[in-house]
Amino acid sequence: MKESIPSVPVLRRVTLDPDNPIYRIPAPAMERVTLDDPAEKVMTDLREVEVVTIAPDDPVDFALQVMQHARVRMLVVTDGSERVLGLVTAEDLMGERPINVTQRERIVHVWVQVQHVMTSIAAAAPLDMRDVEHAHVRDVVKALSEGGRQHLLVVEADEASGRYLLRGIFSVTQVGRQLGIPVAPEGPARSFAELKQILVADRSVA
Repeated sequence: MKESIPSVPVLRRVTLDPDNPIYRIPAPAMERVTLDDPAEKVMTDLREVEVVTIAPDDPVDFALQVMQHARVRMLVVTDGSERVLGLVTAEDLMGERPINVTQRERIVHVWVQVQHVMTSIAAAAPLDMRDVEHAHVRDVVKALSEGGRQHLLVVEADEASGRYLLRGIFSVTQVGRQLGIPVAPEGPARSFAELKQILVADRSVA
């Protein structure tokens, strides 16, 4: 008579301590650049990285949660047809804009929507990819500094449809990191000042 072998569970449960961390995919190392490098080296190419979007009628608190979950500081605002309406940044959501909306519209904070605080696509003044292809990092730093924006959108003409498609994003944070500038905890104003210092130093060397 065959001796029975006690069955061992294939999937075993593990007892965890309360402070076990979650696994995070390491962020890819950013390539260091100089002002003379091609502008495309500091652009987030949306052919390679999926953009995080939000609807215009979503509450601002929900948009902030989306940012925190995706670990980004800017969302592209799109409608139901995936048309780009604008962009909204963490500063837009956590700064004075929501407060101004509640006072102007006489509504409570939970009713403030993304469309109330976003920057429209027209006001964002996106760059043309054809120009970016011939530009350098120096030009991107200048555009960010002069515009006073944390992000710049890049669009590309689609020959098939005759419309512009969102192709890329420039960010003060990414450009600064790739140039070796520590991201300023004091906020975008400090970051812009540091970028401008690079341009000043570049002109003095030239």
